[in-house]
Amino acid sequence: MISPVPPIVIDTNILVSALISAGGLPARIVGLVKGRSVQTRYSDAILEEYRTVLSRPKFNFCTEDVQDLITGIVRIGIPVNTIPSAVSIFVRKTFKT
Repeated sequence: MISPVPPIVIDTNILVSALISAGGLPARIVGLVKGRSVQTRYSDAILEEYRTVLSRPKFNFCTEDVQDLITGIVRIGIPVNTIPSAVSIFVRKTFKT
């Protein structure tokens, strides 16, 4: 059965950019996730990368904002052991990047 909501994996750079600028395309992607217009997939490795990168001192992101973002992805998303290779195709087609 095909899911009516497209699955995506969010690249860490998208989260970094979304936290830096609330008005850009990355923030729109995060908004789609929050609005459940897309279905996020994640693995333990991806979550660890999110935590590591978003906690870097050079970004100076609020720890609570980072934790809320990751918690939201886990709450809304679907855990997987591997990441589908076609997800970037969906993002490029949807946002014409």
